[in-house]
Amino acid sequence: MNTVSNTKPLTAGSIARRLCNASAAGEVCGVFSHAVYCTFGDEVLLLHGKEWGEVPFGIALDDIVAFRAALAAEVGDTVAFTERGLRIGAQLLACTLTAPERPAAERFALPGAERIAAVESYVHTSGAQGGILDCIAQNRAHAAESVETLSEALREGDAERAAAAAVRLIGLGRGLTPSGDDYLCGFFTLLAAAKEHGMNVPSAANACADAVLANLDRTSRISAAYLGNALRGEHFTVYDRAARALLGAGDFTQHCAFVLRMGASSGTDTLCGAIAAAKVIL
Repeated sequence: MNTVSNTKPLTAGSIARRLCNASAAGEVCGVFSHAVYCTFGDEVLLLHGKEWGEVPFGIALDDIVAFRAALAAEVGDTVAFTERGLRIGAQLLACTLTAPERPAAERFALPGAERIAAVESYVHTSGAQGGILDCIAQNRAHAAESVETLSEALREGDAERAAAAAVRLIGLGRGLTPSGDDYLCGFFTLLAAAKEHGMNVPSAANACADAVLANLDRTSRISAAYLGNALRGEHFTVYDRAARALLGAGDFTQHCAFVLRMGASSGTDTLCGAIAAAKVIL
């Protein structure tokens, strides 16, 4: 067995650390240039670059590209946490895991119309033109109607109508994490952050989020891990940065630029959801 050693602990999210402590075993389910995904029963584990900060089911590596190349992992390879680290196929990542450091808390406040408009303009100018924006423009699978109804129904307190619209967005679009899922992550993360900081969030939002959680089988397993954990309140650096872009008082362009780097259109889709949610509570 070949061993890749790390002299310092690797930061890992709460779910990844729990899998480690349980000496869990699973298998590789996806190998990409900048990520390796594994499944452990109902849980997903992600090996990712440390530049993305915290993912609850992720382990952050200094150089994920070099590690993935050395790993030579294939879908179906066995994966197991051992006393020495993480074994993947014939490779051993000798390591210990530690909790990541989170950025300092920031005071959030109800965003003004000017800030929302500025963020929206930045995203439309600098973001990907495909993804949810394309789905809405073409009303693909009734995307335009669904996003409009979701926001409108929440403002009106119609939980049933809002939930139906949100569920229609699950799995919408292409990619590892479909655009509709990314949109919902941004949307509900912002509402949760606003509520946590004492802002007036429609009470129907909770029932709507529960409906999404009950229908995660409408999307891929990997995307369901992102969406499900985001709606359950697990901390993701990228979704936190999306919320800070709208609700924070600092320079929103730095937060937006960070989020927009995610995936082909995932960052744009996430910010579009956060923008829509900000408009709901305005």
